[in-house]
Amino acid sequence: MNEPLIVPDRRSRPHSHDVTIKLFEKFGRVPSIAQIATEKQTIIHVVSTGLGLALVPRWISGMSLAGVTYIPLILEEEDTTGRLPLAAAWMAGSRDPTRDSLMKLVHDNIDRYASRA
Repeated sequence: MNEPLIVPDRRSRPHSHDVTIKLFEKFGRVPSIAQIATEKQTIIHVVSTGLGLALVPRWISGMSLAGVTYIPLILEEEDTTGRLPLAAAWMAGSRDPTRDSLMKLVHDNIDRYASRA
């Protein structure tokens, strides 16, 4: 594959950039980077101009744009290369019933959320 690639800027989006590069490395390929962009919306707009293709999170596929087609990237079940690690943080010792409710919701639905990641 020698298609030009639009990638996120590593300084502002290190995880997104690294996931893209690691996916290419995994398959023994070297990406041909045509453009670096900061925001996902910018990346999609650059793709719409025909400058290249991009790997983007599934959620961005809800952004309909002329000239852009989204194709799901299917990885093996145990492959975590394309997964985004998330964490929650708050001040130690703080009490917040809304936060606790949110954390319970995430905990109770984590499998469903992961299946859409």
